[in-house]
Amino acid sequence: MLRKTILLTSLLLLTACGNEQQQITDQPKFKVDKSLFPYQPHYLELKNGEKLHYVDIGKGPIILMLHGNPTWSFLYHHLINELRQDFRLIAPDYLGFGLSTTSENYTYTPQEHAEAIRAFYQGTTYCF
Repeated sequence: MLRKTILLTSLLLLTACGNEQQQITDQPKFKVDKSLFPYQPHYLELKNGEKLHYVDIGKGPIILMLHGNPTWSFLYHHLINELRQDFRLIAPDYLGFGLSTTSENYTYTPQEHAEAIRAFYQGTTYCF
């Protein structure tokens, strides 16, 4: 019951497209406690050179986990551990948050966050 409530009230279910995507790796901008957040980092390089970090783990129907402001994908580490056996979990960090990078010109507006997430799903293999 808890899983259904979480899925219905907090997360968006998506479907996968298939194709593999090239991943860009990078060193985190701060030390992450691997015992709490043991996930391999994935990065998508955007047109402006910024790198959007995301967690991508598990198999099955996709759950996209979008965090609030100001936080990052770490917010979902307990849920990821709980749901990873039954779902593919994708948790991006908005630009300038968590392990994502940003430029000096980024102003952290909702519109910029939305544009970055749009670029993320257009630049990956996920269908909406």
